[in-house]
Amino acid sequence: MRLSGGIFVDAEFRGDFSIASHFLRDQCALFFPVTGSLIGYHYVEHGELWAEIDGVPPQHATQGSVVVFPRNDPHRLFNADVPTVSSQSLFEVADTTHAARIRYGEGEPVRLYCGFISAASDDNPLLDRLPGILILKPGNDLQSQWLEASLRFAMDSRTLPSSDIGRLAELVIRETLRDHLRRIADEQPRWLDGLRDRFIARALAVIHRRFAEDLDVDQIAREVGLSRSGLNERFVAMMGEPPMRYCARWRMRQAANMLRETDDNSATVAYAVGFNSEAAFNRAFKREYGDPPAAWRKRKAEQLTPSQPFAPFTSKA
Repeated sequence: MRLSGGIFVDAEFRGDFSIASHFLRDQCALFFPVTGSLIGYHYVEHGELWAEIDGVPPQHATQGSVVVFPRNDPHRLFNADVPTVSSQSLFEVADTTHAARIRYGEGEPVRLYCGFISAASDDNPLLDRLPGILILKPGNDLQSQWLEASLRFAMDSRTLPSSDIGRLAELVIRETLRDHLRRIADEQPRWLDGLRDRFIARALAVIHRRFAEDLDVDQIAREVGLSRSGLNERFVAMMGEPPMRYCARWRMRQAANMLRETDDNSATVAYAVGFNSEAAFNRAFKREYGDPPAAWRKRKAEQLTPSQPFAPFTSKA
C-alpha cells in the first residue's frame, strides 16, 4: 500500500459539541493530488471525546489517542447529546502551506490534530477489510512519546515542509494499522494468514508481477507447487475469492492507476494490462467500476478540481 500527501487541521472544540466530520476530496486536493481513496484521522492532543460512524457503536478516545477512519467514512465527533454542526462550515485556512484550523464553542477545550492522507488507489485489499474506525490508544512506550512529540512539533512549526508533514501523517497511519493487526493476531481474518502462507504468497507474487500475461489457474498452480484444485481451495479459503477473479480485479486496478496517473488513451491502457481488444477492456472496466474508462477518467479528474474552498483566515493565533 502506497500512501501520499497528508495535511494537518488544528481543531479546538469547547464546551458541549457534536461535529459532523468528513474530509472532502476537492478540499484535500487544495493541498496535494488525491490519487486514490482517502484515510482520515484525528489525534486527541487534549481532552476526550467519542467518535462514531453509521452502524458502529461510538468509540471512546482519550487524550493521546489516534482515531483513524481507513475508508474516510463520514463520522461524528462529540462529547454531549447536542445538535450536530457540520465541520465544513467551520474550516479556515490561510493558504496551502499552513495547517487549516477549526474553532468552535466556549468552555473547556478538546484539542485535536486532524489530517488526511491518500492511498494510491481507490480499492485496497487491506483498507477494504479493516473496521470503519480504528483507535490507537495512548501508551507510555517510546513510540507513543515520539508520536506525540512529533505531532506537537509539526503543529507548532510554521515552516515544516509539506513533504515532512506527509511522511509524519504516513507514520501515524502505519503505526495505527500495525497496532490493530497486533491486537487481532489471534482472531485475524483468514486473508492475513494468506499473506503469510508460502503458497498463496507465491501466487500473489505471480499475479502482481505478471497481471498483463494470459495467466490461468493451471499455470499459477504449477509455479507455486500445488494442484489446480488445491490452489483454488486454498486461495478461496484465505483470500475470499478464486485466484482468477483476484487477478482480474488486480488487472483493473492497474488499469485505473494508469488512467488516473498518465495521459495514455484507453487502447494503450488496454494493451498494457493484457487485453487484445479495446472493446473487451471497456466492458471489463465498466463491470468493475461502473463507468467505461473515458467517463471514469473524466469523473476522477473533476474530483481533483477544488469546488468547495475553505473559509480564509489571516491570524495564526
